[in-house]
Amino acid sequence: FYTAPEVIDGGQWTEAAYLYTLGLTLYRLGTGKFPFPLEKRQVTLTAMLREEAPDPRYDQPQIGAELAAIMKKLLKKNPQQRPDARSCAAALAQAVNKGTLEATPDEAALFQTEAEAVKAKATRKRQWYWRWQWYRWPLVILVVLLGSFLLLSRGGYEEQITSSTPPLEVVALFYDGLARLDSLQLEEPLDKGVGKEFTNMVSVLHVTYKVRQAYELMEIPFFQLEDLTIDTAADFNPEVPMYNASYRLQLLEGDQYVEQERRDRLVLEKRKKKWRITRLDSAVLTEERVPAPTNDEAGTILSD
Repeated sequence: FYTAPEVIDGGQWTEAAYLYTLGLTLYRLGTGKFPFPLEKRQVTLTAMLREEAPDPRYDQPQIGAELAAIMKKLLKKNPQQRPDARSCAAALAQAVNKGTLEATPDEAALFQTEAEAVKAKATRKRQWYWRWQWYRWPLVILVVLLGSFLLLSRGGYEEQITSSTPPLEVVALFYDGLARLDSLQLEEPLDKGVGKEFTNMVSVLHVTYKVRQAYELMEIPFFQLEDLTIDTAADFNPEVPMYNASYRLQLLEGDQYVEQERRDRLVLEKRKKKWRITRLDSAVLTEERVPAPTNDEAGTILSD
């Protein structure tokens, strides 16, 4: 492990690389410890490639500031930031002559107090890195599978908005897509970047609904949009049509329905000769939770 990062990474031995090895040796002699974790070979080498060496005073508070500074410079990951041999020798000689190889009592006390917290922070950072390395591919695969499931469960989609589609019909198409949890239809009337709250919600709900339907044999309604009214806004302008929409959403969460009374304001403009919703402001007026019927109760209600 007494090897410079650039050599570990396939580079050549240079004066700077040998000086890094000198820094490791000084660190080990001065603190009795290695600056990087000696757990597994891969963990140690990765830390040497990714991390800067810690201040040696966190492992040995008695080390003086000048000696610690020399070690830290020698252990820089970037070889261009390390001192040359002549400068290193001069700095060591100066520290010896000045008698500053050892820390003052106040300096030692400071680093001794902070050592545990600094080491714990470095350990947590390292743990998060390795967790990401271990779990990133399963997460990527999961996202791909969910995306594929979402696409395959919808079938084809043909655009419904043409240059002759009136703005009110564009708005109605948007809410029809919302009611049916069809993100493709929902997104078609929206200008780029508009209505993210709705598109994100529908994408998640669509997958959730399919999964619950498959694994829980769910028969009760999962999502409902009711009592929709679309009115022309008081400040309606044919060049920039504006509408107000009121409706009630009912969404199944666990064994409860979340019921919301909502009111939206929609502004439309022409984009490539087609009306698009360029602004969508939505407000939840009321929200309450009510128990959802079981599958058996839902079947009884339907049979009645």
